[in-house]
Amino acid sequence: MLRMLTITKMCKRCEGDLPLSEFHHHKHSKDGHSSYCKPCACIRSSDWRAANPEQNKRTQARCFKRKAAKYYIAHRKWCEENPERARAIQVSYRKRHREQLRITGRYRTRDRRARQYAVDEHFTVEMERAVKAFWNNQCAFCSSTERLQVDHWRPLSKGHALTMGNAVLLCSYCNPSKGTKLPEELDNQELVAAIAQQLTEQPQFWETWKLMAECHTGELMLA
Repeated sequence: MLRMLTITKMCKRCEGDLPLSEFHHHKHSKDGHSSYCKPCACIRSSDWRAANPEQNKRTQARCFKRKAAKYYIAHRKWCEENPERARAIQVSYRKRHREQLRITGRYRTRDRRARQYAVDEHFTVEMERAVKAFWNNQCAFCSSTERLQVDHWRPLSKGHALTMGNAVLLCSYCNPSKGTKLPEELDNQELVAAIAQQLTEQPQFWETWKLMAECHTGELMLA
C-alpha cells in the first residue's frame, strides 16, 4: 500500500510530479529517493562544483581514493572491450601532453633512484627552472647549450640529495663523464673550485627566484 502512495514524487526544484524512476536513490531519504529529479540534480551538482572548486577537488580525491580498486577494474574491463578506441585515446593524450609526460617520467625516475639509495629528495620543476636560469642555460663544464641536464654535483649514490646547493647543469656529454665521481676526484680542480663557489650562491638565488615568482603571481591576481 505504501508503494502505491509513492509511485510519483514532486521535485523540489522544478516542482514536476514525476515517477520515482526519475529520481536517484538516496538512502537517507524517507522514501529512499532524492528530493530532486535527475535533470535537476545534475544542474544542482554542476552549480555546486562551479561555486566550490577547491572543496570539489578534495571530495573527488577522497572518492577516488575510496573507490580506486573499483575504478581500476572498470577501466581495465573497458580497455579490453574497446582496444582500438583505448589505443586511440592513449596516443592522442601522449601527443597533447608530450612535454608533461617527459618531465613526469624524469621525476619518477629521480624519485625511484632516491628511494633506492634511501635519500630524502624533493626537487621540483620550478627548482629545475631556477637552476637552468642560474647557470644561464649552459653546461657548467664546457658551456654547451645543447641537451642540458640538471643533476647531482655530489652523487646520489654517495648519499647526497638533489638540492639547490647540490644541483648543477651539465650537458649530455659532461654528465656521464663525471658519473658518480666526487668533486675531489675530478681532474680539473680549478674548475671544480669555481663550480663549488657558484653552488654556495645558488640557494640564495633560489630564494630570490621564489620571491619574484610570488610577486608576479600577486600582480596577475590584481590585474
